[in-house]
Amino acid sequence: PSCNFTSISSTCEAGVEIFGSNNISLSNLTLNHNNSGMQGIVAQNTSNLTIKNSQILNVGDGDNESGMLLNNLSGNLLLEDISIQNPKEFGIRLFQTTGNLSGILRRVTVQNNNSTFGEDGLSIRVEGGTSTILVDDADFLSTGGSGAAASVQGNGAILNLTLQNTTWNENHQLPHAVSFMTAGNGEGNITIQINSM
Repeated sequence: PSCNFTSISSTCEAGVEIFGSNNISLSNLTLNHNNSGMQGIVAQNTSNLTIKNSQILNVGDGDNESGMLLNNLSGNLLLEDISIQNPKEFGIRLFQTTGNLSGILRRVTVQNNNSTFGEDGLSIRVEGGTSTILVDDADFLSTGGSGAAASVQGNGAILNLTLQNTTWNENHQLPHAVSFMTAGNGEGNITIQINSM
């Protein structure tokens, strides 16, 4: 089944799956896969998504299996008071090829995805549209890759990323805390302030 960064098929198994939906609000979830299954939460082609006060624990047992996989969202995204512990690969992966997204990740913790397949705590890749993302008061602890890694590429793609009041510790890939890259005709803007690395 396809559960990779760039495409999500309907056979991509997850604790919560959201496809082609609008105005979704989830709260007080606890997803514990006990190191089985694929993803904690998958959302694709969805606008105005809110997830609050939730835990995603021990998800995945192989490559490309992560806490959250978010693909081509639009409108507003709010992830608030979220704890992602022991995901097999990424904590949160956000991939945009189109659309305009305004996202806030506030008090999000990603921790201990440092096993064989462990990668970045937060991974953002923008290949189209405009994404403006604020990460505030978050923690990326003991990750297999960088704490937060972002890239923007593609004609007309724009990423505006702000990282503030956030802690990175024991991130096991250079550069340890934050990686930010632009390529081709992509436009990237990053603000990093009042953080502990």
